[in-house]
Amino acid sequence: EGFQSACDPNVSFDGQRVLFAGRRERDSRWRIWELGLDGQGLRAVSPEHLDARNPIHASTLFTLDSPGPWLTTVFVGRESTLNELGQPSGSSLYNIKLDGTELRRMTFNPNHNLDPFQMWDGRIVYAAERYPNQPSDRTGRVGLYAIHVEGADMEFYGGGRGRRTQRMPCATEDGLVVFVESDDVTGEGAGQLACVEERRPHVTYRPLTQDPSFAFLHPSPLRGNRLLV
Repeated sequence: EGFQSACDPNVSFDGQRVLFAGRRERDSRWRIWELGLDGQGLRAVSPEHLDARNPIHASTLFTLDSPGPWLTTVFVGRESTLNELGQPSGSSLYNIKLDGTELRRMTFNPNHNLDPFQMWDGRIVYAAERYPNQPSDRTGRVGLYAIHVEGADMEFYGGGRGRRTQRMPCATEDGLVVFVESDDVTGEGAGQLACVEERRPHVTYRPLTQDPSFAFLHPSPLRGNRLLV
Protein backbone atom coordinates (compact mmCIF):
# COMPACT_ATOMS: atom_id res chain seq x y z
CA GLU A 1 0.00 0.00 0.00
CA GLY A 2 1.24 3.47 -0.87
CA PHE A 3 3.59 2.35 -3.68
CA GLN A 4 3.09 2.68 -7.41
CA SER A 5 5.66 -0.12 -7.97
CA ALA A 6 7.73 -2.47 -5.79
CA CYS A 7 10.26 -5.16 -6.75
CA ASP A 8 13.65 -6.80 -5.97
CA PRO A 9 12.79 -8.34 -2.55
CA ASN A 10 15.58 -9.72 -0.35
CA VAL A 11 14.84 -11.39 3.00
CA SER A 12 17.04 -10.71 6.03
CA PHE A 13 19.31 -13.39 7.53
CA ASP A 14 16.95 -13.89 10.49
CA GLY A 15 13.89 -14.17 8.26
CA GLN A 16 12.11 -11.27 9.97
CA ARG A 17 12.39 -8.38 7.50
CA VAL A 18 12.62 -7.76 3.77
CA LEU A 19 14.46 -5.18 1.71
CA PHE A 20 12.92 -4.10 -1.58
CA ALA A 21 13.02 -1.36 -4.21
CA GLY A 22 9.91 0.79 -4.40
CA ARG A 23 8.66 4.09 -5.71
CA ARG A 24 5.67 6.06 -4.51
CA GLU A 25 4.79 7.67 -7.88
CA ARG A 26 5.41 6.67 -11.48
CA ASP A 27 7.85 9.54 -12.10
CA SER A 28 9.64 9.37 -8.74
CA ARG A 29 13.02 7.74 -8.07
CA TRP A 30 13.35 4.16 -6.88
CA ARG A 31 14.46 3.88 -3.24
CA ILE A 32 15.45 0.98 -1.02
CA TRP A 33 12.92 0.28 1.75
CA GLU A 34 12.78 -2.15 4.66
CA LEU A 35 9.60 -3.81 5.91
CA GLY A 36 8.75 -6.48 8.45
CA LEU A 37 7.32 -9.70 7.03
CA ASP A 38 4.22 -8.92 9.12
CA GLY A 39 3.74 -5.76 7.03
CA GLN A 40 4.80 -3.43 9.85
CA GLY A 41 7.70 -1.03 10.33
CA LEU A 42 8.13 0.34 6.82
CA ARG A 43 11.06 2.74 6.52
CA ALA A 44 13.31 4.12 3.80
CA VAL A 45 16.96 3.02 3.74
CA SER A 46 18.58 4.67 0.69
CA PRO A 47 18.74 8.47 0.29
CA GLU A 48 15.96 10.19 -1.61
CA HIS A 49 18.25 11.75 -4.24
CA LEU A 50 19.68 8.41 -5.46
CA ASP A 51 17.84 6.09 -7.87
CA ALA A 52 18.34 2.69 -6.17
CA ARG A 53 17.54 -0.94 -7.09
CA ASN A 54 18.54 -4.55 -6.36
CA PRO A 55 19.29 -4.49 -2.61
CA ILE A 56 20.87 -7.46 -0.85
CA HIS A 57 21.46 -8.00 2.86
CA ALA A 58 25.23 -8.01 3.40
CA SER A 59 27.50 -8.98 6.28
CA THR A 60 28.49 -6.53 9.01
CA LEU A 61 31.07 -3.77 8.75
CA PHE A 62 33.30 -2.68 11.63
CA THR A 63 35.85 0.12 11.89
CA LEU A 64 38.32 0.99 14.64
CA ASP A 65 36.39 4.10 15.70
CA SER A 66 32.90 2.54 15.81
CA PRO A 67 31.27 1.13 18.97
CA GLY A 68 30.38 -2.15 17.25
CA PRO A 69 29.73 -3.84 13.91
CA TRP A 70 26.63 -2.86 11.97
CA LEU A 71 24.41 -4.61 9.43
CA THR A 72 24.45 -3.20 5.92
CA THR A 73 22.86 -3.56 2.52
CA VAL A 74 24.52 -3.41 -0.89
CA PHE A 75 22.44 -1.99 -3.73
CA VAL A 76 22.73 -0.63 -7.27
CA GLY A 77 22.57 3.16 -7.55
CA ARG A 78 21.77 4.56 -10.99
CA GLU A 79 23.55 7.72 -12.12
CA SER A 80 23.51 10.18 -15.02
CA THR A 81 27.29 10.63 -15.27
CA LEU A 82 28.86 10.07 -18.68
CA ASN A 83 29.94 6.51 -19.40
CA GLU A 84 32.73 5.35 -21.71
CA LEU A 85 30.46 5.74 -24.73
CA GLY A 86 29.74 9.37 -23.86
CA GLN A 87 26.15 8.68 -22.79
CA PRO A 88 24.63 9.93 -19.51
CA SER A 89 23.99 6.47 -18.13
CA GLY A 90 25.69 4.30 -15.54
CA SER A 91 25.26 2.59 -12.19
CA SER A 92 27.49 1.82 -9.21
CA LEU A 93 27.35 -0.44 -6.17
CA TYR A 94 26.74 1.26 -2.82
CA ASN A 95 26.89 0.06 0.78
CA ILE A 96 24.73 1.66 3.47
CA LYS A 97 23.71 0.88 7.05
CA LEU A 98 20.17 -0.38 7.44
CA ASP A 99 19.31 2.77 9.37
CA GLY A 100 20.09 4.86 6.28
CA THR A 101 23.45 6.27 7.42
CA GLU A 102 27.08 5.63 6.42
CA LEU A 103 26.50 5.59 2.64
CA ARG A 104 29.60 4.34 0.78
CA ARG A 105 30.15 4.10 -2.95
CA MET A 106 31.92 0.79 -3.67
CA THR A 107 32.61 0.79 -7.44
CA PHE A 108 33.97 3.53 -9.70
CA ASN A 109 33.81 1.89 -13.13
CA PRO A 110 32.22 4.55 -15.41
CA ASN A 111 29.61 2.16 -16.83
CA HIS A 112 26.93 -0.14 -15.42
CA ASN A 113 27.68 -2.23 -12.30
CA LEU A 114 24.85 -4.68 -11.62
CA ASP A 115 23.51 -7.78 -9.86
CA PRO A 116 25.41 -7.93 -6.52
CA PHE A 117 25.62 -11.28 -4.67
CA GLN A 118 27.60 -11.91 -1.48
CA MET A 119 29.67 -15.10 -1.46
CA TRP A 120 30.59 -17.22 1.57
CA ASP A 121 33.99 -15.45 1.97
CA GLY A 122 32.34 -12.01 2.23
CA ARG A 123 33.19 -10.75 -1.25
CA ILE A 124 30.49 -9.29 -3.48
CA VAL A 125 30.47 -10.86 -6.95
CA TYR A 126 28.70 -8.72 -9.55
CA ALA A 127 28.44 -7.89 -13.26
CA ALA A 128 30.06 -4.83 -14.84
CA GLU A 129 30.48 -3.34 -18.31
CA ARG A 130 33.87 -2.77 -19.86
CA TYR A 131 35.00 -1.60 -23.29
CA PRO A 132 38.17 -2.19 -25.34
CA ASN A 133 40.95 0.36 -25.36
CA GLN A 134 40.77 0.79 -29.15
CA PRO A 135 38.63 3.86 -29.99
CA SER A 136 37.25 2.17 -33.12
CA ASP A 137 35.87 -0.81 -31.17
CA ARG A 138 32.61 0.03 -29.40
CA THR A 139 31.50 -3.55 -28.69
CA GLY A 140 31.56 -3.77 -24.93
CA ARG A 141 31.43 -6.82 -22.71
CA VAL A 142 29.61 -7.42 -19.43
CA GLY A 143 31.71 -9.69 -17.23
CA LEU A 144 32.04 -10.85 -13.65
CA TYR A 145 33.94 -8.93 -10.99
CA ALA A 146 34.38 -9.25 -7.23
CA ILE A 147 34.93 -6.67 -4.49
CA HIS A 148 34.96 -6.60 -0.69
CA VAL A 149 31.87 -5.26 1.04
CA GLU A 150 33.58 -1.99 2.00
CA GLY A 151 34.74 -1.40 -1.59
CA ALA A 152 38.35 -2.65 -1.39
CA ASP A 153 40.29 -5.01 -3.70
CA MET A 154 38.12 -5.01 -6.82
CA GLU A 155 39.17 -7.82 -9.16
CA PHE A 156 38.28 -9.21 -12.58
CA TYR A 157 36.63 -12.46 -11.50
CA GLY A 158 35.18 -14.51 -14.32
CA GLY A 159 37.85 -14.34 -17.00
CA GLY A 160 37.32 -13.68 -20.69
CA ARG A 161 35.69 -16.93 -21.78
CA GLY A 162 32.02 -17.42 -22.60
CA ARG A 163 29.44 -15.17 -24.21
CA ARG A 164 29.59 -11.40 -24.48
CA THR A 165 27.17 -10.63 -21.62
CA GLN A 166 27.44 -12.41 -18.26
CA ARG A 167 25.07 -11.30 -15.49
CA MET A 168 23.21 -12.36 -12.31
CA PRO A 169 25.98 -14.39 -10.64
CA CYS A 170 25.36 -16.54 -7.58
CA ALA A 171 27.61 -18.92 -5.62
CA THR A 172 26.60 -22.46 -4.68
CA GLU A 173 27.50 -24.43 -1.56
CA ASP A 174 29.77 -26.74 -3.57
CA GLY A 175 32.00 -24.07 -5.06
CA LEU A 176 30.44 -22.95 -8.34
CA VAL A 177 29.62 -19.42 -9.46
CA VAL A 178 26.63 -19.70 -11.81
CA PHE A 179 25.49 -16.86 -14.04
CA VAL A 180 23.30 -15.98 -17.02
CA GLU A 181 25.05 -15.31 -20.32
CA SER A 182 24.00 -14.18 -23.79
CA ASP A 183 25.53 -12.82 -26.99
CA ASP A 184 23.49 -9.61 -26.88
CA VAL A 185 23.02 -6.87 -24.29
CA THR A 186 19.31 -6.85 -23.40
CA GLY A 187 17.35 -4.90 -20.84
CA GLU A 188 16.28 -7.88 -18.78
CA GLY A 189 19.54 -9.83 -19.22
CA ALA A 190 17.96 -13.23 -19.96
CA GLY A 191 20.01 -15.99 -21.56
CA GLN A 192 21.58 -19.40 -20.97
CA LEU A 193 23.24 -20.63 -17.78
CA ALA A 194 27.00 -21.10 -17.38
CA CYS A 195 29.43 -21.39 -14.47
CA VAL A 196 33.01 -21.14 -13.27
CA GLU A 197 34.62 -22.83 -10.27
CA GLU A 198 35.55 -20.64 -7.32
CA ARG A 199 38.99 -22.25 -6.98
CA ARG A 200 40.07 -21.29 -10.55
CA PRO A 201 37.43 -19.02 -12.11
CA HIS A 202 39.52 -17.84 -15.07
CA VAL A 203 40.08 -21.32 -16.54
CA THR A 204 37.07 -23.41 -15.46
CA TYR A 205 34.28 -21.83 -17.53
CA ARG A 206 31.66 -24.20 -18.90
CA PRO A 207 28.10 -23.76 -20.24
CA LEU A 208 25.27 -25.43 -18.31
CA THR A 209 22.36 -24.95 -20.73
CA GLN A 210 22.30 -24.59 -24.53
CA ASP A 211 18.59 -24.76 -25.37
CA PRO A 212 17.40 -21.79 -27.50
CA SER A 213 13.77 -22.53 -26.60
CA PHE A 214 14.46 -21.39 -23.01
CA ALA A 215 15.73 -18.11 -21.58
CA PHE A 216 16.84 -18.07 -17.94
CA LEU A 217 16.89 -15.32 -15.30
CA HIS A 218 17.96 -14.86 -11.67
CA PRO A 219 19.59 -18.15 -10.59
CA SER A 220 19.46 -18.62 -6.83
CA PRO A 221 21.39 -21.32 -4.93
CA LEU A 222 19.67 -24.07 -2.98
CA ARG A 223 21.59 -27.02 -1.46
CA GLY A 224 24.76 -28.37 -3.01
CA ASN A 225 24.92 -27.34 -6.65
CA ARG A 226 21.15 -27.18 -7.13
CA LEU A 227 19.56 -23.92 -8.27
CA LEU A 228 16.21 -22.23 -8.39
CA VAL A 229 16.02 -20.34 -11.69
